[in-house]
Amino acid sequence: MHTACAIHKKVKNAPVSLPFGLGMVVLLNSQNSDVNEKALFHLLKAFNESTPSYRARFDKPAITLSKDIVNKYIGNYEINPGLSIKTFTEGDGFYVQMTGQPKGIVDAVADNWFISKPYKVEFEFVNDKLGNCTKMVIHQNGQEIPAIKK
Repeated sequence: MHTACAIHKKVKNAPVSLPFGLGMVVLLNSQNSDVNEKALFHLLKAFNESTPSYRARFDKPAITLSKDIVNKYIGNYEINPGLSIKTFTEGDGFYVQMTGQPKGIVDAVADNWFISKPYKVEFEFVNDKLGNCTKMVIHQNGQEIPAIKK
């Protein structure tokens, strides 16, 4: 545990701390401290996402949002040229569909946060000061992928 904590304290902006009683030893074959730091950062983040607190987010019950809130999230969000996510409603469901992929229903767990339980993906909608949605952040496997609303 001391080794893991010592490694953790050296990683700038580390997203997590190791749960009490757990430790980790990491061996890296690189003299490039930037590569080592990035590898440790992502390893710690992935380690945290396998813990019960991360999994519990997907066990939250779905909530019902007003149509006004849901409607401001409908649109196309560009990850990069040629790759985007479309959000739309169909019946009472809210769906996401990435370019070239089938649609998937997502459940609201907060006013601006939706999850896909089967795929363990989270969709965070970011609003500007006026309350208009400007982007989506996709959270999956320790990655945060921004997508700008077009």
